Amino acid sequence: MKIFVFEYASAGVLGATPLLTEGYAMLKSVCSSLSAAGHEVHTFLFSEINELGIRPPADKIETYSSMHDAEKILSHVDACIPIAPDNLLYDLTRMIEAKTSLIGCPSKSILSCSNKDETYKIVSEISKYFDVPEYETLPLKNDPVIE
Repeated sequence: MKIFVFEYASAGVLGATPLLTEGYAMLKSVCSSLSAAGHEVHTFLFSEINELGIRPPADKIETYSSMHDAEKILSHVDACIPIAPDNLLYDLTRMIEAKTSLIGCPSKSILSCSNKDETYKIVSEISKYFDVPEYETLPLKNDPVIE
């Protein structure tokens, strides 16, 4: 099976960010497992990582320049595993669902679960099965994680 592992940070989509190390660790782990299972693994790798001579165990490694590159790869693989920050994962997953099979949560679930308030609302509605503790949201005007 041809599987595209799209790890957002190590692909270079976010540029030179402190998340590169964490992203590359996830990319390497997922690629290693898929390769060991006999899959043909495709991925992107940020040019700055590639210049260090560090490469994940993948059959095909390309350099990311735009989302159009990802769309082209998606039409030539059997499935994709996206790894991205919560605030970006929904749109990325929708793009994948339109082009190939998704290995992971559907975009609708990501939309609900990546928003803590929405998750609380959903869980509260089905709380007849278990107790949901009360909680209050902070009135944040700006998300400190994104900034």
